[in-house]
Amino acid sequence: MKTIHITTLYARYIADFERRHPELSRLPLAEHEAVLHADGFGESDHLVRHLTRRGHGAVRVFANYRSLQAKWIRENGRAGRNNPSSFEIVREQVRQWRPELLVIEDCYAFPPPEVRALVEAAPSIRAVVCQHGLEDDIRRLVPSGALLMTPASHLAREWSEAGYKTALVRHAFEPKILEALPPRRSDTRPCVTFLGNCSPLSHPERHALLRDLAEALPELEVWTDSFDVPLPGLARSVLAALARHRAHRVWEHFTSPLRRRARGALYGPEMYARLRDSLVTLNRHISLSRPSAANMRLFEATGVGTCLVTDAREDMADVFEPETEVVTYGSTAECAEKVRWLLDRPSRADEIGRRGQQRTLRDHTFAQRAEQVEALFLEHLRDSERRAS
Repeated sequence: MKTIHITTLYARYIADFERRHPELSRLPLAEHEAVLHADGFGESDHLVRHLTRRGHGAVRVFANYRSLQAKWIRENGRAGRNNPSSFEIVREQVRQWRPELLVIEDCYAFPPPEVRALVEAAPSIRAVVCQHGLEDDIRRLVPSGALLMTPASHLAREWSEAGYKTALVRHAFEPKILEALPPRRSDTRPCVTFLGNCSPLSHPERHALLRDLAEALPELEVWTDSFDVPLPGLARSVLAALARHRAHRVWEHFTSPLRRRARGALYGPEMYARLRDSLVTLNRHISLSRPSAANMRLFEATGVGTCLVTDAREDMADVFEPETEVVTYGSTAECAEKVRWLLDRPSRADEIGRRGQQRTLRDHTFAQRAEQVEALFLEHLRDSERRAS
């Protein structure tokens, strides 16, 4: 089985990654990709690497990483004309790889019309898989006949009831990340951290939680670049908020007390090291994930052995044992109370962190997800062949 996985990266991550690796401009494509994969951001190459180890051909394309894609053009031939668009490059990559299975990991960047164009470019494609984890009008994002994978259990149920062939595939952790982390700092003091986006323009519930916790928890460290947004992106967010009559969110963005706490965003090994060195780290799902335990932080934090305090979700017990492997909260007041209790009892926080890590390394690794995904892909290919015959 040959698969090609099409995805995108956060623009701000790309900028941070290239800042940390000024040598990239001198590297050929393969070495550039190796440095990127070693950074361990998001899913990185974890799934495709484990699929390859299982005997399949698998590659992952970062469609919006222009400098990386430009190297692919130079080393593999132009995509039809000078200065091709991002989509034209991806189409040529699909054509040259000749996959049996096309896997779309960013349905916003590659909705059905673009998927059809990619399928037309490669007659080898026998089936399509799409990944999506947010509540949305799935009809405009996923072509008919595709296998739809989601990390949210409630969406798996709802989309299946709507007639889509749907599978629950949760996020995961890659144990080799632990080998790449620097030694733990001996002078680290007990602290509680939050890492991620917390702008009131995009994540108002998360912002409200952290704003209130900051008053109760002086130990709270907020690692984010949410208040240091480049002007074009900020203008788009502000205009979108005003169009939805949410001027108060614009005001909160510019006056938020979290601005004084913001220490900048962390990515790659720096992010994992900061998680590991925290006594407690916080998680709060975004509203579009509704009742499911579905984001990556669940597995990133527990994977490095940190005590995770996360919002209660209806299916949390299917992923981690609450209050034993992770700590859950139902309100801001409960969150503050539990974090304070843990800060006062660091040995208990360490114990929960160890148990959470044991559970993740036992049940939630990318090697295990690759085994699940392999079975889903092969079944989907067989079903597609039966429908075509």
